[in-house]
Amino acid sequence: MAVTTVLSLKFLSTILGAAGAPLFAGLMVYKIEIDFDQLRANEAQQRALNDPAKATPALWTITKPNLDVIEQAGAKLLHQHPCFQRLLSDLGVPADFIDVTFAQTGCPQAADHSQL
Repeated sequence: MAVTTVLSLKFLSTILGAAGAPLFAGLMVYKIEIDFDQLRANEAQQRALNDPAKATPALWTITKPNLDVIEQAGAKLLHQHPCFQRLLSDLGVPADFIDVTFAQTGCPQAADHSQL
């Protein structure tokens, strides 16, 4: 199961006007995709979440234990994703798991090139 959070420029341009509109000036896109397959097999805590996370049924209601596993796995995957770290860093949100170099290298933005 993969979850992708991306604002579609085509969708935004359709509902808000042409992509060249001032509304889009400075737009930054952070492609954050998480998938339980991204849990690291070489880390015991993540390995322990892998099977229970994948075994969680896709239903309207889930059990408290399944919810706990999904929340733990989701948080772990977000924390290790460079674009999530970049988003938080760019917003000035302090978090001890942010590695600014990793975030900037793993999630480059068009604005990075204009600062050179």
